[in-house]
Order: sequence, then C-alpha cells, then structure tokens
Amino acid sequence: MRMRIIILTTGLLFALKAGAIDFAKEIQPLLAEHCFKCHGEKKRNGGLRLTNRRDALAPGDSGKATIVPGNSAASLLIQKISSANPKEQMPPKGRRLTAVQIDLIRQWIDEGATWPETEPQHWAYVKPKRPALPQLKSKWPRNAIDRFILSRLDKEGLKPSPQAPPEQ
Repeated sequence: MRMRIIILTTGLLFALKAGAIDFAKEIQPLLAEHCFKCHGEKKRNGGLRLTNRRDALAPGDSGKATIVPGNSAASLLIQKISSANPKEQMPPKGRRLTAVQIDLIRQWIDEGATWPETEPQHWAYVKPKRPALPQLKSKWPRNAIDRFILSRLDKEGLKPSPQAPPEQ
C-alpha cells in the first residue's frame, strides 16, 4: 500500500511538472487512445471532433465549449473525463483516464491548450518547390542539373571526369 502511494505521488508530481505541456508527446496520445474512437475523423459523437484545434475548440451539440484555453474549470472536456456520474463520464466504455492523465490535460488547458496550428499535410498534396540553384565558380555546368552534380562533387572533394571526345 505504501509503495502504491509513493508511485502515485511520484506520477502526479511528474504530470504536474513545470513548463509547457507538449501537445504532440503528452496530450495527443491520450486523446488518440481514449477519445478518437468516438470523437475522431470517422465519428463525431455529440458533434465533437478532437483531432484538430478548430473542431476541438468549437462547441459540440450541447452548445458548451469543449475546451476553453486557459480555463479548465469551464472546459466541458475536463467535466466529462473527471465526472463520477456513469451517465456523464467519458469515455463511456473501456479504460478511463487516470487521475494523473486528467491532471495533465487540465494543466495543458490552463496553460492555453496550445495545439499545432497546422496539421501535417500528406506529402502527395504538397506542391513541389524548385530548389535554389547552387552558386558555383566553375564554368563547367551547362544546365541546372550540372550545377547540382558539380555542387555534390565539390562537397565530396571530387572532380568531374573530362568531357568525352565526340565519336567520329
């Protein structure tokens, strides 16, 4: 029993650490594990999606703000995940969040609920950009591809082969 109290206290102190909570490392995994099944990309129970900041800050079907940055007490998310009422508590089925996890989310909201502003976009939808041409002193390059090749050869400490003679 005593060891359990020490471990719980240590875990609580770790969760209530000084400094900003890292959303990507600490909060997003909790939301993914406990919330996304019902409030994710495929399902939006209660009109709530927790996969991006815009949707998470918008009120769901209840009309109340799910997350109020800087005010966890007014955030419906905290009220639901910490509720003792089985009809209100979230998640309704499965493993509940621990007290340490709830306190971590509470601290994150009180710190302003920072969230990456832009979601990472799949590489296939990112418009390609032309890289800047390497600046070279040599007159050897005749086109843009030659510039990249010569730049890499210089980086590796190599010299280009001499030009091949024209066939006769």
